[in-house]
Amino acid sequence: MSVRRARIMASDAFGALIVMIASVLIGVIVVALLSDEPAAAVDAMLLGPFDGRYQIGSMLARATPFVFTGAALALSFRVGVFNLGAEGQLYLGAAAGTAVAIEFDLGGPVTIVVACLAGAAAGAAWAAVPGALRAYAGANEIVMTLMLNFVAILFVGWLLSGPLADPERLGFPQSETIPVDRRLPRLLDPSNLHLGFVIACVGCLLLHLALTRTTWGLGLRLSGENPEFATYVGLRPRRSMLVGMLCSGAAAGLGGIVHILGDQLRLLDGFSASYGFIGILIALLVRNNLLLVPLAAVFYSWVISGAQVMEETTDVPREVVSVVQGVLFLLVTATALTAFFRRRAAVPVEAPETSQPAGVA
Repeated sequence: MSVRRARIMASDAFGALIVMIASVLIGVIVVALLSDEPAAAVDAMLLGPFDGRYQIGSMLARATPFVFTGAALALSFRVGVFNLGAEGQLYLGAAAGTAVAIEFDLGGPVTIVVACLAGAAAGAAWAAVPGALRAYAGANEIVMTLMLNFVAILFVGWLLSGPLADPERLGFPQSETIPVDRRLPRLLDPSNLHLGFVIACVGCLLLHLALTRTTWGLGLRLSGENPEFATYVGLRPRRSMLVGMLCSGAAAGLGGIVHILGDQLRLLDGFSASYGFIGILIALLVRNNLLLVPLAAVFYSWVISGAQVMEETTDVPREVVSVVQGVLFLLVTATALTAFFRRRAAVPVEAPETSQPAGVA
């Protein structure tokens, strides 16, 4: 095997491609077995999301929050912290940004920018709590971030029943509608694709360049991969953990308000379809490669959109997509475990010292 071919097979893109193809093939087999018209059902699932501007735009719009949460999780994993609280950070970012967009009229574009900054700041602030406790008190950030998700979701629910409630909500917990001049521009009419998708993709590129092409990013990655060596060369791994968690929370919070300003147009109770947890799958699928996060997010959105088209046009229910999701989780987990054991096997084991027998020179 040539060196070039070996590098391609070991790349993040190749591994993600194999997992995607395998999961889709299994989904196709299940659909073909369940449907009375397997050819039409498979065609609807695979090609339905590309049937016109509306379907393509809707697929990309659905992928937008996945890009933000996938980038947030990939970033945290790269710097050695396990931020599983992207769902709660997404909620608080959406709430803070919505409050700014409704209450302040600074001029359309300025209000949008300030609302996005408020959303990112809220997400970062919520992530700072487990980040600081992990860095300086040794607390388990996995448990803390998971539990704080529920606190954030319930807090946003309370806001929608009180301070942020729409006076004309008619019993539904929701905010007022975002004014037209404070919404993100649409890109592909008549779909709901908006500028947030471009912002998410550009953000992934900038984060990738920051982590791989700057001394700041090198310090973060080194602190996450080898804290002892980082301390030896004069870095501060604890501060890097906190900074990584802050950046991760900011990305998730920004995703929340971008979703509101571009798609939902008002804050709703339970607006997230587990975007934060899907981000974990997206990040692991591409092995935390920020450049590949948008592609993985679009793939996942394609699977969901195809299931919706299939349900509307054939006799196969959209619950079949759960099979593809389950296979994805299993394959991603298997790939991660395989990589882990390979790294463990690559670590040289020192041979035990043996004493020489008496009389041997």
